[in-house]
This record gives sequence, structure tokens and C-alpha cells, in this order.
Amino acid sequence: MSDDFTVPYGVLVPVEVYWDDLDFLGTLYHPRFVALLDRAVTAHWISRGYRLSGHQLDEDGYQLLREVSISFDHPVTDFGPLLMHIWAEKAGTTSMVLGFRLLSEDGSVQHAHGHRVSIKFDPTTKRPSPWTDRARADLASLLREPAAV
Repeated sequence: MSDDFTVPYGVLVPVEVYWDDLDFLGTLYHPRFVALLDRAVTAHWISRGYRLSGHQLDEDGYQLLREVSISFDHPVTDFGPLLMHIWAEKAGTTSMVLGFRLLSEDGSVQHAHGHRVSIKFDPTTKRPSPWTDRARADLASLLREPAAV
């Protein structure tokens, strides 16, 4: 990741495209964009101290995807490192909308952009449940435009 490239909101998460992520045309196979996004989101939350697997799953780790929308801007034509820029567009009581951009390693090329909607749920009732105070604070730090006070 370039030390000179920064973003004014959200976070940059390094992601890796492997040779077997490319399709027969030599471009990133379209379902792999979602996999890269999910890996970046997971890596970000783990870096913040959340446990997202195993027997000690954090309460905020119980999420289901409601929607993923991707617009493809410029093909990825090689394997290697890229950057996923992620931010919170909206943090609701039980849901979050993350915006994202898949960028070249130096940030000069935007390969794709879109959003991802997740719903937090209670593992016992299988119903939507509120984010913890910790998760709300972390989501607030990712907001593209912080809420007015």
C-alpha cells in the first residue's frame, strides 16, 4: 500500500487478487469482487478487535447480508495487491450500509464501487437486534458524513 495515498473518510484495507481469481479473459471474475469486499470488511473488524469466527463470536458478528450492489468501472487484468476503500454510509439500529471502492494499489484507478447492506441478528431468536455501543461507535468512526450534533 502506498504510504502517500490516504482517504478523507473510511479506511483502506489491502486485498490480494490471486491468479486463480482471473477468468478465461484474464480479468477478475465478477463474483470475486464480492469475496474481496467480504475479506476486506472482515479484516477491518478483526483489526478492531472483533472475534468473527469460532466459539467466541462477538455479538456484533451475527450479520446477514441483505444486499450487495456493484458497478464495474475498470477491469482488473492482473493478480496482485489492490486496496478496498470502505466506509459507512448509514448506521441504523440493526443495520449498516457500507460503501466501497476497489482501487489500484496507488489509488489512481477505481475498478469498482458500490454498497453492502448488513443486518445484525440475535442468534437465538433469528430476529434483527441492535448493534452494541462498541459497534455503534466503530461504525460512527467510518461514517462518510458524521451525523450533525
